[in-house]
Amino acid sequence: MRSEGHLGFSGKRYDLGLFASWSGGEDYRSGEDHVIPSGFQRGSFGSQLGLKLSENQVLKLTLTRNIARDADFAALPMDLREDDTWLFNADHEVLFSNRLLKSWNTSVYGSFVNHLMDNFEKVLNPRMVNAETQASTLNYGGRSEGSWRFEHSLLYTGIDFRIEGAEGSREREFLMGPMQGTIVSDNVWQDGQITRAGLFSEYHLHSLGINWVFSGRLELNSSQIADADPDFAELYPETGATQINPGISIGGTKQIGDNFSTGLWLGRAHRSGSLTERFINYFPVGQDPYEMLGNPILDPEINNQADLNFQWKSEFTSLKLDLFTAYLQDFISSSIDTSLSPRLPSSPGVRRYVNLDKAIKAGFEASWGQRLFVGLTHQLSIAYTYG
Repeated sequence: MRSEGHLGFSGKRYDLGLFASWSGGEDYRSGEDHVIPSGFQRGSFGSQLGLKLSENQVLKLTLTRNIARDADFAALPMDLREDDTWLFNADHEVLFSNRLLKSWNTSVYGSFVNHLMDNFEKVLNPRMVNAETQASTLNYGGRSEGSWRFEHSLLYTGIDFRIEGAEGSREREFLMGPMQGTIVSDNVWQDGQITRAGLFSEYHLHSLGINWVFSGRLELNSSQIADADPDFAELYPETGATQINPGISIGGTKQIGDNFSTGLWLGRAHRSGSLTERFINYFPVGQDPYEMLGNPILDPEINNQADLNFQWKSEFTSLKLDLFTAYLQDFISSSIDTSLSPRLPSSPGVRRYVNLDKAIKAGFEASWGQRLFVGLTHQLSIAYTYG
């Protein structure tokens, strides 16, 4: 069952919207008449407000509340019992005329989540452990960006800032064996936090019949743990790191005739590990039941990529083809570590996040679209990646 409603009010200087949605599902049966746990209840409620502050200034505010209850995951050792999320966003834009600076946009945003999972309704035979995990996560920041228009070119430049963190623990109650009746608390997220601050710029230039795009970014990435688990600290005495991540790309698109265009794009970018990749502590967060163990000293992943694309477009038909290849250094992945024992007896083992020396990805994306008749259109697309 899915439902959604929206109510709007507008005037010359304001636009207010109120919205709500609710969806739910039940378990289903497979072709062999096995019950697949898949029930859930999800809802979303919020409002959007746009204000025209002056003839050249607009302020937009959004506040959303998301909730989820009793969402079952057939492939994971735990189900979602409760999820409560607050999202907010504020965006301010100023437009200028009769000058090189054309616009300036500033936004601030945030999300705050309380999350509870447990295995109380899992069918376990024998049931050796009851487990419950609570997590609180935050993500907030801002971005400020301006655009300048010259005779044959366009420049964007700005700054951004972001903080993300997570804390929470898992409670395990042993129901069998020598520890029967004992309750153990696992520090899952260790109150980890990552702070990112960046400078970025993008320059568009039309020259020699080619639309060029040059872009660059420089990011300072700092991570730390405020409540390190003793076992985690024994494996990793250094739990904090500060990394500088540069990124640069260049590309161009050339129009050949009225219908055909082609483009070539080259880029190199650094990416530091995420909260999960750095700080998760014996907890299954992947697409299999292995417990994941973070690595706070991961090196930044470096992606060197090239894209070659072609497009043919007429009044009624469009064909697009994008060929890409990437050579990745210090690729962030995970590997099974047999020297580590999982915290839950139902887990097959532990995966530890590691850097792979090198990796490659290559493939293509293609699409074909047509305008037919009486307002009908169709699109066919296909994508393939080899890694």
